[in-house]
Amino acid sequence: MQRVLAKAVPQVDRRIDWRVDRKLEERVLPQLPRQAEALSGLSDDLSSVSEKLLFTMSELRRWMVDDLEAANETTVLLGESLTRLQTSLDRLEERLTRVEAALGSSTTTGL
Repeated sequence: MQRVLAKAVPQVDRRIDWRVDRKLEERVLPQLPRQAEALSGLSDDLSSVSEKLLFTMSELRRWMVDDLEAANETTVLLGESLTRLQTSLDRLEERLTRVEAALGSSTTTGL
C-alpha cells in the first residue's frame, strides 16, 4: 500500500500543480496589467489627495496663527483700556476724597 501511495502521491501533486498553473495563466495573469493600471491610478489619486490635505492643513495652520495674533492684539487693547479706566477711577476717587474732606471741614466749621 505504501509503494502504491508513494507512486500515486507525486502524480497527484503534479496534476494539482498543473491545474493551479493553468488557472493562474487563465485567470490571474490576464488581470495583472489591469490591476497594475488600477494601482497606478490609485497612487496618482493618493498623491493628489495627499497634496490637497497638506494644502488644507497649511491653510488651517495659517488661519489659526492669524486668529491667535488677533486674539493677542485684542488682549493688549483690552489691557490698555482697562489701565485707562483704572487711572480714571483713581482720579475720581481722589476728587471724591477731596470733596468729602471739603464738605467735612465746612460742616465742622459751620457748627
